[in-house]
Amino acid sequence: MKPAVPFPAIECANTQLALQIVANSDAFTFASLGMVRNELELGQLVPLLQAPWLRAEWVLVRLRSRAMSPAVLTFAEELRQAHAEALRNEAQLAGRWAGALPAADC
Repeated sequence: MKPAVPFPAIECANTQLALQIVANSDAFTFASLGMVRNELELGQLVPLLQAPWLRAEWVLVRLRSRAMSPAVLTFAEELRQAHAEALRNEAQLAGRWAGALPAADC
């Protein structure tokens, strides 16, 4: 069996650090269009790939036997609203930047 080819990687604690590394090297990073909106609009970054399979699914969970408190209900509703807004913003940005993306055969 062939040994694995090393893949250089840097783990960053936040988006800003990752973007600084990208700005000062030949590195790339994973980010939503919304996370790099300013850098895209300033012409500092360009999107490379937005494949349909490149998505993150999340879920808010709780113990089955525990009732949700008013604070959790409020937080869940705020989270739903924020997520809906983020999806609208991502769709708008994807429409704007779609021409800059290479065709994905994925």
